[in-house]
Amino acid sequence: MAEQQQRRKKNNRTKEKESEWQERVVQIRRVTKVVKGGKNLSFRAIVVIGNEKGQVGVGVGKA
Repeated sequence: MAEQQQRRKKNNRTKEKESEWQERVVQIRRVTKVVKGGKNLSFRAIVVIGNEKGQVGVGVGKA
């Protein structure tokens, strides 16, 4: 029982707080590479984040 209470406390700390930052997904691209064993599927995403006060960041992620 004590373990469950500790987990709940930990989960409460990890909840996101309201932020002034807004993020937008600009592009999600599905990439397929043909290899000897078949097709290898992966994704690429471009995300932009900003606070509407002049600060902007751009990120590219691959998975």
